Amino acid sequence: MRDKIQFSGRVEGGKVVPSIDRWVDAELGKIEGEAIFITLEPIRNRRSLKQNRWYWGCLIKTISEETGQDPESLHEFFKSKFLSEKFLMTNSGGEIIDEQVISKSTTRLSIMAFSEYIMAIEEWAGTFLQITIPEADHANSL
Repeated sequence: MRDKIQFSGRVEGGKVVPSIDRWVDAELGKIEGEAIFITLEPIRNRRSLKQNRWYWGCLIKTISEETGQDPESLHEFFKSKFLSEKFLMTNSGGEIIDEQVISKSTTRLSIMAFSEYIMAIEEWAGTFLQITIPEADHANSL
């Protein structure tokens, strides 16, 4: 058996309606009689393709051209700068045994969170590099 079965759906009339009924039925049939744990969470709107195109094709590209830095390295730098959090590793007793600063993935950001991330980079680039990034509407015509 797999560790986890995930599927999307919606709630109608107080019942979960899976997006792919037959697949879900087949997967649930494989774990018949097993104890399970169910988590329901709303689907969050992830960053848009338009945002992603502008991020790589305009924001990161402009900074890369101005600084000579590799786009992928800039991406990692900005993730580390603006999307970092401290991760605490604990043992089974809850004692902290190690810690590490990790960066969140931009692919999992909501549209709003990705917009805030972009604005932080634009502000940083303007302040520290004196770079003006083209407006998103102008960049969409690129």
